[in-house]
Amino acid sequence: VGGKRHEVRWNTLDKFPTSRLGRLRHCVTHRGLQQICDSYSLEMREYFFDRSPRNFDAVLGLYRNGKLHLAAGVCVQDFCEELEYWGLDDLHMEPCCQHTYYRARWLL
Repeated sequence: VGGKRHEVRWNTLDKFPTSRLGRLRHCVTHRGLQQICDSYSLEMREYFFDRSPRNFDAVLGLYRNGKLHLAAGVCVQDFCEELEYWGLDDLHMEPCCQHTYYRARWLL
């Protein structure tokens, strides 16, 4: 993601099966893979996404521990767009970040 490599177990992606990464797990066609990721290597079992690695850390945290946090200094509009791209909902935002996140969204 954005030049940063992440290793994730398939069963981790199963937590959100309708998300972009959840759909990747069950994708079996070249066309389907092209719709989900920017590039891939089946030999290396790697998938490439031209997205912000900073925002992806929060996305990956949601998959791994079920908690979505807004990192300090992150643009809320960019973060919203990332959640939409990955097919995730901001309803998973942790209470400690909700006030900052929803206040900034309200101002957009």
